[in-house]
Amino acid sequence: NIVNVTKNGLVNYIEETARTATWAEVSITTDSIGQIDSSLRFKPSLKRGKEGVLIVMPVLTFDLVVTDKQWKLRQDGAREKESALQPQWLITCGGETTWISLKTAIAYVRQTRAKTNDPIIRRNASKTLQQLTQMQ
Repeated sequence: NIVNVTKNGLVNYIEETARTATWAEVSITTDSIGQIDSSLRFKPSLKRGKEGVLIVMPVLTFDLVVTDKQWKLRQDGAREKESALQPQWLITCGGETTWISLKTAIAYVRQTRAKTNDPIIRRNASKTLQQLTQMQ
């Protein structure tokens, strides 16, 4: 399970790319700074490829719908009962890839390191925290 880490800042750009009365597609261009793997190892994103070619920032696309229903999820991932709410825009699906901010990544690695007894994961987490905190 790979977690992508972004650095929030001026390079973030949000654009509505398509829309109907009850559906919209939103694209977000963001600054990817790296990935954290399931062993809490951090791999920085390349900013330049072969022969110095600048790598384009990723564009994330989300579908939004207007709805007056919602299903909260329990901690085990199962749906609770349907509930009614005021009509609002909700993301229909977050996709298969996880994207989190640098601040959230630091909290995630700290919490996961505190919960594990695996010395390798604890070591990887400490190294990753060092790398991430230097990027703040």
